[in-house]
Amino acid sequence: MRRWLAAALVLACLSARPALADGTPGVGVPRVLALPAPGRYLITLSVYPQTPRVGRIAVLLVGVEHASSGRPFRGGMELILRQPEVGPRPVPLQRVAPGEYQGQYLAQGRPGTAGVSLELFPAAGGPVRVRGSFPQEGWDLPPWAVGTVAGLTAAMLAGWAVRHRRERSQGA
Repeated sequence: MRRWLAAALVLACLSARPALADGTPGVGVPRVLALPAPGRYLITLSVYPQTPRVGRIAVLLVGVEHASSGRPFRGGMELILRQPEVGPRPVPLQRVAPGEYQGQYLAQGRPGTAGVSLELFPAAGGPVRVRGSFPQEGWDLPPWAVGTVAGLTAAMLAGWAVRHRRERSQGA
């Protein structure tokens, strides 16, 4: 009985994935990009996890402040994501603090480089456009595959245990 429990715990640990408090994937150190906006703004883009995997949710955090005063940006903004083999798609951003915005997206397409276009709409002056990019990893095992492998392994072990018991009882 203890062996079954140990095997179940090992399988559970192998299939566990770290997550943030709200259930989105990607703990650890983010990939942080400094996007150049000539002289007007300091823009940082943080990507969780560092290298998003195709088929998984990734979180983008955008921080914007005025370069001269350090005050948070208060205008509007639009973020467009370009993934390999997927056309440009807007990522809805939500303001989480003054000058800080968060959005999430499902990594799609194939491995490669995902491009980001950020357009700021300040109250005074014309729009400011900046671009950046980050890598995107390939396919990961779907969650059902881990469950299927674990189920088949458990069934095989149960069959082996029944057969082993029968052989021992017939031999004694």
